[in-house]
Amino acid sequence: IEVVGNRMKTGDAEFDCRVNAGAKDSPPEAEEEIGDLSSDLPVYGRRAVVHGDLPEGLTPDSISPSDQHDETCTASGDTVIHEYGQPLTLELNLSAVDRGTFLHRCFEIASAAHERMKRIPGATGAEITEQQLEAIYMSIAAFDQWLDETLTPSQIKKEVPILALNDTGSVVSGYVDLLVETERGYWIIDHKSDVTEDLEKRFAYYLPQLSCYAEAVRKAYQDKPVLGVGVNWITYGTVTISKF
Repeated sequence: IEVVGNRMKTGDAEFDCRVNAGAKDSPPEAEEEIGDLSSDLPVYGRRAVVHGDLPEGLTPDSISPSDQHDETCTASGDTVIHEYGQPLTLELNLSAVDRGTFLHRCFEIASAAHERMKRIPGATGAEITEQQLEAIYMSIAAFDQWLDETLTPSQIKKEVPILALNDTGSVVSGYVDLLVETERGYWIIDHKSDVTEDLEKRFAYYLPQLSCYAEAVRKAYQDKPVLGVGVNWITYGTVTISKF
């Protein structure tokens, strides 16, 4: 910070400021207020907090499933990869994050409701061509066919809100992309648009998030068990599922 005249400059920005010149010595009244510096500090308020290391095993008041990703997690041997369609490669003028949001929204809008495909441009605000919209339709239709033939759903719910307590008492809140109910139980599917060379490792990375969803669904829907979880890899036209 540099003060010149009545201007203060920090970096490349300048601001008007009032500059008052003071004497080099403190006024007598200020000296009198210093008092005895050796006196004890109050033992109430913030000064009463003793500094130290945080204890282990603290329980957060709330957690988000999407914050539970873990690079060290490994998937079980019951993990299977299903190919349902062609890879979805689109040249979109979007960042990686916005591309993921866009593709996720497309599946939310039109999966199991193909007549809504025409709403995608207006609902997402993305500039896409007819050819790109057709490619998205083919991907969604192929996924829906796999869903019907593999899991045989009796009911499909999208963007299902969850609010539950986990085993340690933390509040878990979020949204399940796809809750698939079958005659035997429930499946949880999450849409992902990742680009990766190792889908198995990336699935294990997301597994803690899916496990959070599964535990919340178990507590909310006690009529049937949760049979497993899965990730729809939109970019690759594949689904990874893990059976419980």
